[in-house]
Amino acid sequence: MQWLRDEMGFIDDSSQLEALATSVSDSAGVQFIPAFTGLGSPFWRADARGSITGLSRGVGRGQIARALVEALAYQVRAMTDAFNDGGISLHELRADGGAAAVDLMLQLQASNSKLQCCEVRPRSEPRAARRRSAVSGPVCGRRSMNSTISGPTTDDSSRRTHSSSTSVRGVASRARTRLSRFQGTSNGGP
Repeated sequence: MQWLRDEMGFIDDSSQLEALATSVSDSAGVQFIPAFTGLGSPFWRADARGSITGLSRGVGRGQIARALVEALAYQVRAMTDAFNDGGISLHELRADGGAAAVDLMLQLQASNSKLQCCEVRPRSEPRAARRRSAVSGPVCGRRSMNSTISGPTTDDSSRRTHSSSTSVRGVASRARTRLSRFQGTSNGGP
């Protein structure tokens, strides 16, 4: 989202992504791989680079924004597939941060993964920052997760559940095909 805002000037604020992405009915065949710093989990391809394919004269900002939203939804699908492949059953997805404000993305994620996808907004940014710290602290050797998060996480000021008949199965299939070129090459991760 930052790239569309800061580098391309498609939007002035991240909150405008939703309107731009829903201004069109589909991505018109545009595929976006947002691998600006490589691909993280579950692909682990530090050498991957972002790309936009399927451009034609009829493609505008709306289709590119829609392709980005679809790509972000697919990245979440890849993670839920990895959990399932590892024998971990997920029942709900929770989203926070800027992407959680994009209803289209949450609808695509809910439909594609067949899980409830909940937008969770903490009452205050300091609480959100503490949650992020809880995840990163143990990785950095700073503290244990239990010492950072206290109390239940149900104190969120808003929570919306998304589900939709909109599907990204075709998007996921095309993205898997596009990403397959990164599989089995050198400099791969675990």
